[in-house]
Amino acid sequence: MTQEKEIMKFLRLSFLILLVILLPYLLNSCGDDVVNPKNVGEFSVQNLKPLNTVVDGMYELWVSIVTTGDHDDNALRTLGKFNVSSTGSLIDKNGNTFQLSLSRVPDINKIADAIVTIEPPEPESDTIPSEARIMGGVKNVENGKLIFDLSMNYNEVLGSRADLIDNAPDAKYVLAAPTTGDTNLYKKGAWFSANINGTAAGLQLPVIPDTLGWWYEAWIVDTTQQDVYQFYDMGRFFNPAAADDNQRCDSILTSGWNLPGQDWIRQSCYPVNFTPITDLTAGKYKILVTLEPHFEQGVALSVPFVFKIYEGRITDQTYGTINSLTNIFDMPGGLLKLSLATNQ
Repeated sequence: MTQEKEIMKFLRLSFLILLVILLPYLLNSCGDDVVNPKNVGEFSVQNLKPLNTVVDGMYELWVSIVTTGDHDDNALRTLGKFNVSSTGSLIDKNGNTFQLSLSRVPDINKIADAIVTIEPPEPESDTIPSEARIMGGVKNVENGKLIFDLSMNYNEVLGSRADLIDNAPDAKYVLAAPTTGDTNLYKKGAWFSANINGTAAGLQLPVIPDTLGWWYEAWIVDTTQQDVYQFYDMGRFFNPAAADDNQRCDSILTSGWNLPGQDWIRQSCYPVNFTPITDLTAGKYKILVTLEPHFEQGVALSVPFVFKIYEGRITDQTYGTINSLTNIFDMPGGLLKLSLATNQ
């Protein structure tokens, strides 16, 4: 009996040793038969302009993992930052083809909607979306895919205001210097008024609430040097029928009109190396209205953002001329398609 026990003990020990040796191979063999589903996605955009990543930052695509569409910090997952190349293709920060980071969303069935934001230049101080939301859209399921039709008129972006901007009529402006009280100085000021008295708004754009991350800005552009334009800030504003936030170049003699505009009277108001404006009818100036992210800082504050609404060259004219600007706004849009994950 003792000999038989020794034999059984030896056999059990040998089996355990063999099992330990073969276990990794057995596990790998079993794994070959398991198919782990991977999410697949497609993403395209329309009317998005290339960003200067040092000045403007980058675009970023997000999805919310909630059923209510609420975008609190814990609900949103990034699918990656991207830019638009000069040829219109989507690229990452290194200039390579942009790839969706779908691994950050294990179960895409739980996605409620998607948004695209503009994030400040690196280094960014947080990992949550900025207030500058460009477009968004809710989830729709079509033929086994999640479809997100992204638009600026999404309620988390500008809502119906985006359509009003896109379809706004021609802008009106006049050359005048109301803060001087002298009509002979009209070539030193520009105001978005539909009459020469400053009593009719020249911009028929919607008011943007200060909670939405966007506001308007008006500019005078000196095009004398083709590659080195000088951008004169006329002011930023939420309400196109009220005064803007910039009166630093106005005369101190009297108040300006309660509309966006600027008189260039005080010589000390100009940025360093800028040429003082003495005659806006000289043929070298343009007037411009843009849609700007509210978070801008540094260099971004001194150059127009890529979303232009109105632009035109200022021509030679007499006092009292009412000028028109054609709406050139191209509302951005996008399409995100995600394949449904297979249930295990």
